[in-house]
Amino acid sequence: IEIPCRSTCDILIFQNSLQAPYFLSSTVGAIEDHGIPSISITVRPEITTHANVSRACYLRFPTGNPVGEPNKPEQQRLILTAVLEQLAEIKEPGTIVELPFRWRRM
Repeated sequence: IEIPCRSTCDILIFQNSLQAPYFLSSTVGAIEDHGIPSISITVRPEITTHANVSRACYLRFPTGNPVGEPNKPEQQRLILTAVLEQLAEIKEPGTIVELPFRWRRM
């Protein structure tokens, strides 16, 4: 995968799907090869573990909702902030950290 070099860091957001971890492992590897740290968000850690991502955050949310409940921007901001904080905290490659957020919709 060829990634154009830039002088600033971009944030990449990928569509959530069950195939995403496998696509992400090669993409993330190429991004990391360019010196840009990356982190994934997963609701299926058992799949993410096998995808060899560099680091990830696990949320106990339904598939298709990795950053929170629809129409809850404050919750989504809190989750994304926590994920970005883990980008700096996780030192060991392959680490998956479970975040404390829980799905509340009924």
